[in-house]
Amino acid sequence: RYRISETFAMTGFIDNGNVFLSKDQMQKFSEAYAQDPVQSADERCPSSVLVNRAQENYSYEYRSLLSKPGYIWSRHYFSYGLALNWLTPLGSMNLAYGLPWREPRDSDCDQDPEKCTPRAKQSGFWLTRGEFHINVGARF
Repeated sequence: RYRISETFAMTGFIDNGNVFLSKDQMQKFSEAYAQDPVQSADERCPSSVLVNRAQENYSYEYRSLLSKPGYIWSRHYFSYGLALNWLTPLGSMNLAYGLPWREPRDSDCDQDPEKCTPRAKQSGFWLTRGEFHINVGARF
């Protein structure tokens, strides 16, 4: 954090994380949807098919990070940005602007880009692809 004045500061940040279904949850999901018949996705497009599967579930066991720390890079989403902090007697007020940096990819996506589902904004000037976040209150 860089202190601009007694009440203002600026912070640069890098963030990463992921949310995924565990192996047990994926098994339950697969079993629950194995009984459902696969129907045509749209009557006007008979060649399209609904697929009952979870896509892009970049899961791992937490203990596997000890032997494969590269999972943090290959299976997490990353973003970066700047935050302005206003220090008040009640806590800090933060206005942050973050931009997407990297999304995880799997072999299906690498082999066929049509199977990729980008999560971040993909069009426009790079600076317009981010999001603002406001946080008011004390940090714990």
